[in-house]
Amino acid sequence: HFDAVLRFKSTGCTGSFTIQRIECSPPRTLAPAATPAAMSFGGDFFRLRVEGPEVITVQPVHHGDCNYTGEFQLTLPGKFAVQTAVTAQSFNALDELTKKSGDIDRAKPEPLFLQNITLLCEKPVVLYREPSQLPNCTDLSAKG
Repeated sequence: HFDAVLRFKSTGCTGSFTIQRIECSPPRTLAPAATPAAMSFGGDFFRLRVEGPEVITVQPVHHGDCNYTGEFQLTLPGKFAVQTAVTAQSFNALDELTKKSGDIDRAKPEPLFLQNITLLCEKPVVLYREPSQLPNCTDLSAKG
């Protein structure tokens, strides 16, 4: 089970999720070659989507002690529905490598929030730009 908090500012249209696992098991030992990026995933996986005039997915970052945060920025005004789910708990990818494909544990997604959440983005700080309005990059190795 998890404690989850959603913060949102309708002017500016910025938001953040904070998720804390209530019963945090001892930290897993990662392989010595594990990168900081690999360690940032943690053992719990979430699906966080904000859907409305645009769709935003948020990938939470694990900060240790079963604590996760994620931020998002909307660029279009309007009403947005928040969809959240826990898709895996206490998952250890290193353990999964030793299992046969039929042995992999599948989690039934569980919602983080029991009630439906609707956000109203009134005035985004960062405005949406049509793809045709974006700068055309002719040299992919160029900076910027």
